[in-house]
Amino acid sequence: MNTEGKTIKVHVSYMAQVKKMVGISSEDVEIDSKCTAQEMIQDQLCKKYPNMAEYILGKDGMIRPIILVFVGDDKLEVHIPRKLKNGDEITIMSPITGG
Repeated sequence: MNTEGKTIKVHVSYMAQVKKMVGISSEDVEIDSKCTAQEMIQDQLCKKYPNMAEYILGKDGMIRPIILVFVGDDKLEVHIPRKLKNGDEITIMSPITGG
């Protein structure tokens, strides 16, 4: 991460099972300006919400591909680092199943 101390603010929304695990529907999160979406989720949010970490992270500590993460309207490819910008909207949700 950046050692210069410059930060940005992003808005994170939680949906479905993830919302139940964290107990809120959304929050603003301040992160280092060089932070990727994956780093924010793995290093910051999962430490804040251990129940969510157990659900969305695999044994390797990476975001499980089945978890849906969007930056704006774009689906995050969990293995391709995605740089965030000030004001980005991130949505984290469990897969939706029907029956």
